Amino acid sequence: MTYLLDDLEAAKLVERQPDPADRRSRRVAATAHGREVLADLDARFARAEQHLLPASAPTIRRPSGDCWAPSPPASTTSTRS
Repeated sequence: MTYLLDDLEAAKLVERQPDPADRRSRRVAATAHGREVLADLDARFARAEQHLLPASAPTIRRPSGDCWAPSPPASTTSTRS
């Protein structure tokens, strides 16, 4: 996994960020460039899907929605005692 993240980071698609709730952890977040690349690929995939899959077969198409939307920030409060 580390090598994959290294490659994605080198391509400026993601960045590692410190986790404000846990100094030992890092979060992986898509960069603006990474979101642009993903949106372009998603649009290309959707066009190919429309071309290749019949309109009568919606059950085999991808669900709509943005699974890559930024997640909300984690709570900075700790539940540890």
